[in-house]
Amino acid sequence: MNKIPMALLALGASLAMEATAQSRILPVLEATPDARTAALGGTLLGNANQMHIYTNPAALTFGEKRFVADLSAEAQPKTDEGRLMQYNFATGYRFANRSALMAGVRYLGGLTVPSVGATGEPDKVSPYDMALDLGYSFAVTPEVAVYATATYARSHAATSANAYAFSVGAAYQKGFNICPTVPTTLTVGARLLDFGKSVKFNDTGIPQSLPTSVAVGGDWTVNFAPQHALTYALTCRYFTPKDASETLLAGGLEYTYNRMLSARVGYQYADKGSNALTFGAGGELSGFKLNVAYHHAFADYGVDALMVGLGYAF
Repeated sequence: MNKIPMALLALGASLAMEATAQSRILPVLEATPDARTAALGGTLLGNANQMHIYTNPAALTFGEKRFVADLSAEAQPKTDEGRLMQYNFATGYRFANRSALMAGVRYLGGLTVPSVGATGEPDKVSPYDMALDLGYSFAVTPEVAVYATATYARSHAATSANAYAFSVGAAYQKGFNICPTVPTTLTVGARLLDFGKSVKFNDTGIPQSLPTSVAVGGDWTVNFAPQHALTYALTCRYFTPKDASETLLAGGLEYTYNRMLSARVGYQYADKGSNALTFGAGGELSGFKLNVAYHHAFADYGVDALMVGLGYAF
């Protein structure tokens, strides 16, 4: 049996971060690298305070922090093939003119999958996905920002594929008062993610579409008391590949005390995959952040995951 098809089958089966009824390549591009938004159902495009290049690049442009650096790691349950892990790093710098430059790296791997060599002997494959990202955001007006990101991704097993993807988006943020003592902040946006040319593994075989998607959503933060705030986040994301289309609806609620401690809960609906409950908590002190999130899938074919994130900003 040919080693390459066996490895590709293992790769497609093993690297699915969210098990669905169809298959999409490069699942590293689909995961939620930010522990805060992961706890809010995997929502995107809100007033993020970390992992900006992956959640909402415009949030760094709108914010007051000049420099941010964030790390996160997500772990799935251990299996006979190992434990699937995703590691993420993101950083960004906001210039005085409200433009912002961002970069990041993502890595998905950790399994060793049995395979069969070209001459029939037993073999093993350690598949992985990785991505390098660069982004730029700038303010058109004090309330409107636009941004673009570029990604180089590589998927490797017994054979490999390289891909180049691009994303563009825009966001609107407005602060207003419901009443004189209740200030709020509304953030909404839209983003086209991961569009680019189809990919062929080892430059042979049938072209496979990138996991291109369109997302709309945002969040609304209400400071209902001097030390208490509630944030409601909502996102709709649609994956466009013809043979692997899918709609994800995500919503979440966050309570924050004294801008330091937060508790979060969320829900994700997938029309062709497993629905999931998410929850988590976080803390922030002197620019340092610690966030934890748990993703629980309801269907038997779904995947549970634990994520921990660390960050610093000034």
